[in-house]
Amino acid sequence: MRFSGWLISGWLILAAVAPAALAQTPAASRLRLGPVALTLGAPENSTLATIKRHYRVERARGASDTWAAIQPDGETVALVTFAQGKLSRASKTWFASDEYSAGLLAGRLYELADEFTDAGRNTCTLSAKPYQEGGVRARIFTLACGAKSIQLSRTRVGRGWATRLQEVLQ
Repeated sequence: MRFSGWLISGWLILAAVAPAALAQTPAASRLRLGPVALTLGAPENSTLATIKRHYRVERARGASDTWAAIQPDGETVALVTFAQGKLSRASKTWFASDEYSAGLLAGRLYELADEFTDAGRNTCTLSAKPYQEGGVRARIFTLACGAKSIQLSRTRVGRGWATRLQEVLQ
């Protein structure tokens, strides 16, 4: 009788936990870009075709395997990178400015953090580091939560700084 009690208890716990785990699994490797759901490992041709239905797509400068999704107003909203014909990285821009807009940045950061929390992304790793490539200097704050991360970067542009908040799937 004791064994069947443990078995029933185990099934009840599994029944309670499994739907939440299953609900999170598909979204774990997806990033929403408006009406487009980008999924790690998706084929390059079909991914680009789907993005092209909603955005202008151009090859990113200096990167043969990275493409930019651009809105009609010319703003780049995402970058997608492919390796061996499969989506290996996607980043969605939530905020970008070369001016100081603290209120807007704080609001966008809250929205993004709220999405992560709703998806159950509560165990994360924090890092902050300077970055320099070529003549570009930046500081990057990363909150990595599994396959997704929040990146806040501040890049030197002329005499000022540009700020960018991105959701990254990698």
